Amino acid sequence: MRSDWQKAAFFAADLGHWVADGHMPFHITRNYDGQFTGNEGIHGRYESGMINEFENNITYTGKPAVYIKNMPEFIFEYLYTNYRFLDSVLIADNHAQQVAGNTSSASYNEILWGKTSGFTTQLFSDASFAFASLLYTAWVNAGSLQMNKTQLALTNQKTDDLLQVFYSGFLNRFIKINYTVPDDTTVNISVYDVSGIHIETLINSANNPGTNTIKWRPVKRSKSIYFVVLKTENTYRVKKVII
Repeated sequence: MRSDWQKAAFFAADLGHWVADGHMPFHITRNYDGQFTGNEGIHGRYESGMINEFENNITYTGKPAVYIKNMPEFIFEYLYTNYRFLDSVLIADNHAQQVAGNTSSASYNEILWGKTSGFTTQLFSDASFAFASLLYTAWVNAGSLQMNKTQLALTNQKTDDLLQVFYSGFLNRFIKINYTVPDDTTVNISVYDVSGIHIETLINSANNPGTNTIKWRPVKRSKSIYFVVLKTENTYRVKKVII
């Protein structure tokens, strides 16, 4: 057993993303954006627009993590359970559109929240429980390794400057990305939006050791959050930038 706590943290972050997706009804359906039911754009309205406005109202107490004996069964069970909320969101969207007369106002978001807040909060709670249980199960299966103070310090030291991201410009906006490659390896640098959707791959090629700089100019002019991800054979770094 390698006790690689840094990689464990990276894999845990990926796991958290996938578990969260499994508790968002539009991530587990063919009708992922309401395109088959006349609800185009509902994915973003429900997942981002409404949540951003009412995130402070989402409160819950967590349940203790449990050991999962049958991993596939556990995962598919919550996928099937969460899928049933799809129609409820679509019905709420239709109602909010009818009352508010649009899909972009505070009134629309308030009505949508009023119709979906109960099960939405439950989905957040269930996602937290599922993530904690999956992580706990992985830890037990790995031998219930303990992290001592020395390992914790080394893990924190590894949060280094292999990837630096800066926002530059006002009218001529771009992101400046500095990345350091410690050895000969294949480097992939990609940009994702706040929903985890891949925007663009900036680099995917072999690189020599050293520090390099690249620039990326987003097409979108409005204020947005992006994640710049650096991947090599032995490195995984993520930086958030708001532009």
